[in-house]
Amino acid sequence: MKLNYRTPFGIGKIIYNDIYFHKEYLCLFPSFINKRATLISSDYNYNIVKYNFKSNEMSFIFSPNFNESYYPIVVSSLKLYNDLTSKIRYFKNNPPIYHQRWKFVKSNYQGFDIQLDKKFCRLWENVPGLDSMRYGRIDHWENISLPKVFCFYQVSSIDELLCKF
Repeated sequence: MKLNYRTPFGIGKIIYNDIYFHKEYLCLFPSFINKRATLISSDYNYNIVKYNFKSNEMSFIFSPNFNESYYPIVVSSLKLYNDLTSKIRYFKNNPPIYHQRWKFVKSNYQGFDIQLDKKFCRLWENVPGLDSMRYGRIDHWENISLPKVFCFYQVSSIDELLCKF
């Protein structure tokens, strides 16, 4: 597993045709991405940007616990289409979550401890039998995947896991 992987932009997590990154790094991306970000109302709160390489569409995502949680939740996403129309989606029941948040930011990001985030990712990614198609939702992660991680390492919390290993 290569934990130092970076995108051509030097930042971001790539999933399929999408790149996810913290809005603090918009300036590192091509100007047309920045221009689209200026179209978003200042009333809409977001901290994550998703850009699709194939469609050129963007989403502006609000993850309120991004800096506090090892698996932050998504509560809303404003999708900006190429014709500049938009649609907001709210996630209330079983919201999506992010993993590997260290990939969304630069190594000098001050919002959370990058090294602890990498360590947590490295530990849970080594647990056999986790269903990668399902652990992207809070219910599955907290009720199935995370208990498997705790059982595998014989711990009862993330803090204990990080201290033990």
